[in-house]
Amino acid sequence: MQTYRLLTMDGGLRAVAMFALALVEAPAAPDSGRISRLERQVEQIVEAEADLRAARSDLPECEIGCLTPTEAVAIAFSTGADQRVKGRFLLDIRGGGASRRDDPERWYFLNSEQDYRVFGSLTLAFEPETMRQLLNPPRVILRDPLEEGDIIVERERPRKRVSLNVSNMMDKFRNRRLIIDGEVGLRWISYIGTSGREGVRDEGYYQVWVRIASPDQVTILGDDEAA
Repeated sequence: MQTYRLLTMDGGLRAVAMFALALVEAPAAPDSGRISRLERQVEQIVEAEADLRAARSDLPECEIGCLTPTEAVAIAFSTGADQRVKGRFLLDIRGGGASRRDDPERWYFLNSEQDYRVFGSLTLAFEPETMRQLLNPPRVILRDPLEEGDIIVERERPRKRVSLNVSNMMDKFRNRRLIIDGEVGLRWISYIGTSGREGVRDEGYYQVWVRIASPDQVTILGDDEAA
């Protein structure tokens, strides 16, 4: 948790985010005007998450430490393209979508920013079956105990199944606050019409992903039916 302690120290997040943002742009040589612009951009990103940072201090789930999207992004870029870092992440959902149906890997996405391409956006990448289960969580019904100390729990499916599509996904998750357990890392996205060579700036860019393979990784705050 050394990286987490660095990020939560005064100035630590700004320093690491500044470094990560500089890696994204990767100019031939730095200049004072560009550095000032990066500093302003980092400051705006950090200030936008003030509410999340304040909220986590009151959440029992975050006693072990929750990272905001910017903190997760800073860790991913400072760690490198071939590494993933395990953690717990706190974020509000602002956007989402799905990969093309003809893609070899099918994913459903929830993002911490409406524009998933901006620096500081954290992308949650869900396997289709995982998202289907989240849209159709089992109901938990508590029955009267047979004997003192006994609790009978019945798990039932909702009467009406929710279809797996982006519209239904966003109806459920838009503007919701989530806690996610998983591993954060960089994912190279190739631009259409290029050879997509990883690390070549004109041929793609890095997104920051946490992959979700089980509903158990997801906690929807304020939702009694969350999986």
